[in-house]
Amino acid sequence: MGLLSRLRRSGSGQPAKRPRAAQQDRAYGTGVWRQHRDRFNRAVDRFYQTALAVREEARGDDPQQEEAAEALAALTYDLNALGERIDETARRAHAQVPVADMVVPAQVRAVVGDLAEGMSKAALLVAQAAQAAAMSRAAIRMGTDPREAARAAGSYVRDAQRAVERLEERA
Repeated sequence: MGLLSRLRRSGSGQPAKRPRAAQQDRAYGTGVWRQHRDRFNRAVDRFYQTALAVREEARGDDPQQEEAAEALAALTYDLNALGERIDETARRAHAQVPVADMVVPAQVRAVVGDLAEGMSKAALLVAQAAQAAAMSRAAIRMGTDPREAARAAGSYVRDAQRAVERLEERA
C-alpha cells in the first residue's frame, strides 16, 4: 500500500498505521484474495493520485475545471469506503476458505462461486474510473471541458459500488 493510500485512509493528513506484512498475510492470505484486494486498492490509489493532480491543475477561474475537480474529489470518499468493504470481503473469504495460490480450486469455487472474478471486476471498474479521471486531467491541460470525463469516472465508480454490493451478497 502506497503513501497516498495511507494518507487517504487516515483522513487526517497523517499516515494511517500500516499493518505489518505478517498481519496482512494473516488477514488476507497470500493468494488470490490478497491479490484481488491489493489490485483494487492500487486502482483506488491511482484514482486518488489523479484526482489530486486534477485539483492542483484546475484553474479556480474556470467553472468547468472546478466542477470536474470537485466531482473527482467527492468520488475519492466513495472509493475509500469501497476499499474498506473490499478489505472486509477479502478478510472473510480468507477466513472461510484460505487459498494460497492464484487459482481458486474447484472445492473452494463450490463454496464461493465467482467471488474472485467479482473482486477482479470491481478492481477493473476502479481502474477504468482512474483512467477517466486521467482523461479529465488531459482535458484540463488541453483547455477543453473536463466534465464529461469526470462524469464517466463517476459512472465507473457507481458500477464498482454495484459490483461490491453483489460481492457482499455472495461472501
